[in-house]
Amino acid sequence: MCRSLERPGREVPDQELPKQIDAKRFLTTIEGAKLTGDYVNPVAGKALFGERLVTWLDATVNMRPATRARDERYGRSLILPHFENCPLASIDHDAIQDWAAELVSAGKAPTTVAEAHQIMSKVITSAVKAWLITHNPCADTEPPKVERDEPRFLVPAEVAKLTNTIDPAARVLGLTAAYSGLRIGELFGLRVGRVDNMRATVEAAEIRLEVKGAMRCGPPTTRAGCRVAPIPRSAQRVCPTRRRPRTRSARIHRHRRQADAGHELPAPGVGTRRRGRRAGAIETA
Repeated sequence: MCRSLERPGREVPDQELPKQIDAKRFLTTIEGAKLTGDYVNPVAGKALFGERLVTWLDATVNMRPATRARDERYGRSLILPHFENCPLASIDHDAIQDWAAELVSAGKAPTTVAEAHQIMSKVITSAVKAWLITHNPCADTEPPKVERDEPRFLVPAEVAKLTNTIDPAARVLGLTAAYSGLRIGELFGLRVGRVDNMRATVEAAEIRLEVKGAMRCGPPTTRAGCRVAPIPRSAQRVCPTRRRPRTRSARIHRHRRQADAGHELPAPGVGTRRRGRRAGAIETA
């Protein structure tokens, strides 16, 4: 029997080897790993994967609510049914590769399997960083290849036919989506103040998505997501825009046009409010 001393909490388990030369080699390997900082206690690998998944989710701070909800859903439906009660040290290359092949055989999309494999790899990587296991077997496995379909773009006649068929309340959303290229979260996060009818552009600086039944707002995922997209005049005519405050000269011209058209000018003090301390500085309400 050979025994190697270690600091409290990381004791090396006893090993029974048939020959003395094997025991000396084992001790040499353990001592060398401790000197280089590569030693991992085999007892730590008995921690269950399900517990590690919960620990990883709780400890990860740089994660958006929508991403966290997706990882929790994939972990609950795709990963935990196979690895919840498996010790971390028992998960090897073949187990992960068989799991990925089983998901593909069950009809899961390659994108879904690839994302679940990515979550699995992140959880095991956190276990490696916590000195529970020595390496990540996901690094040697191959998830299904994701092949992107060729995108199809609608011509203006098809866009007009589509927007004239859908609910009129959603027509502005359809036109803006078709001609600006904004994603669905960017469309829902678009505000009236970010529509510039003078330059025929919209500014995508916020996203709005539903996460667990509640709408959440936030910035785009990357800085490149904050951009200004052009919109055609056909979409501009139906887009709501921010009303700009009228200047004094604009109010005077409007009153003159109303007088020429036979409309009565507003009486002093009626429909007006004072502005500042000057008695003559009034503004139409």
